[in-house]
Amino acid sequence: PKLQFKTISDFHDDEEEHPGFGEKIGDVVVALSLYGKPLLRDIIVSEKISCMIVDGIFGDLVIDLAHEFGIQLITFRTVSACCLWAYLCVPKLIQCNELPIRGVRHTLVLVWCQTLT
Repeated sequence: PKLQFKTISDFHDDEEEHPGFGEKIGDVVVALSLYGKPLLRDIIVSEKISCMIVDGIFGDLVIDLAHEFGIQLITFRTVSACCLWAYLCVPKLIQCNELPIRGVRHTLVLVWCQTLT
C-alpha cells in the first residue's frame, strides 16, 4: 500500500473571521461535517482508496462515504497523554510562530492508504 495525504478546505477563507485554534475549533469541525462531503467524494472518486484513517471527531464527514464506496475506515480518538501534551503545547507553538504550518492555510489533512494496481 501507498500512503498519501490530501487536504480539503475548512470553509473559512476570511483570515479575520477564521475561528482558528482553541475554543472555536468546533466551528471548523461543524463546517467540515456540513460542507466537506462533496470535496471528499471528489477525492474518493478520483483516487483508488482502500482505507481512510481519521480522527473520530470527523466521523460524520467520512462514515457514510466509506460505506458508500466500500472503503475500510479506521477511526481513532486523540485522547492520550501524548495528545493532551500536544494540545497543551499548541498555544506556545503559535506564540513561537511554529503554527500554523506555513504554506498550508486552514485545511484538513486527510490520510489514506491507496492500493497499487
